[in-house]
Amino acid sequence: MAASLSQVWGDLPEEVEFCQVLSIGLFDGIGALRVALDILGASCCGHISVERSEEARRVLEANFPDCEHVDDVALVDEAMVQSWALKYNSASLVLVGAGPPCQGVSGLNSDRKGALKDERSKLFTHVPRVTQLCRVHFPWAQVQGLTENVASMDAKDCAVMNSVFGMEPWFIDADGIGLAHRPRLCGCDWEFCEAEGVEIYLGSGGKLPLKGQVDLRTRVDTSAFLEPGYTKGDDKAFPTFTTSRPSPVPLRRPAGLKDLFTP
Repeated sequence: MAASLSQVWGDLPEEVEFCQVLSIGLFDGIGALRVALDILGASCCGHISVERSEEARRVLEANFPDCEHVDDVALVDEAMVQSWALKYNSASLVLVGAGPPCQGVSGLNSDRKGALKDERSKLFTHVPRVTQLCRVHFPWAQVQGLTENVASMDAKDCAVMNSVFGMEPWFIDADGIGLAHRPRLCGCDWEFCEAEGVEIYLGSGGKLPLKGQVDLRTRVDTSAFLEPGYTKGDDKAFPTFTTSRPSPVPLRRPAGLKDLFTP
């Protein structure tokens, strides 16, 4: 009935129970966004991975061989998004997720240049651009955005990103659902709701301009993370794990264990 009265599909809303999701991962890595949707039991009609790393691409292809790949976020233009809309016209929800490079804003980088001066980190400006293109070319679907970045950035870089995204982020640490700290700033354009194991606190309460904090708590099975024969000595979370960077000589101002523990 709605289709017969509409000039284009989606002109009039239809009440449907079945929702198909198109996920678009900008700076997609090994496809954590797509994995998360699988864990949630979402029905996905497709996944578009925008990622430069060939190694990450091979990992994603091994698990989701039907995914579509784009080598560079700068290549995503109006014609490309329009082609997505024609191909994935059954999508009721388009979820644009992004984890932009953090090297230019990370507190672990003593030579960081900032959100807009670092060639890698300034790529975050493409996120709202691509999201808006999706809103234009998927008029029948909900288009939602989700971003994450390091919580160790300073207030100036956080404010710059907030201005570009048009929203303030939430502080979320994964220590309540895993064994290690993983503090992140997560921005999304929908409302959070409290539930069992989820507590929400509004207001920044610190140096960064935040919307609030979300605490996640669940019973963690350590055997799911530790190799057989190993046990955890206490209930404290491990420090944040970072990638190792082998070097034949000491790096300038390295971030070592002395910065991770307090007496």
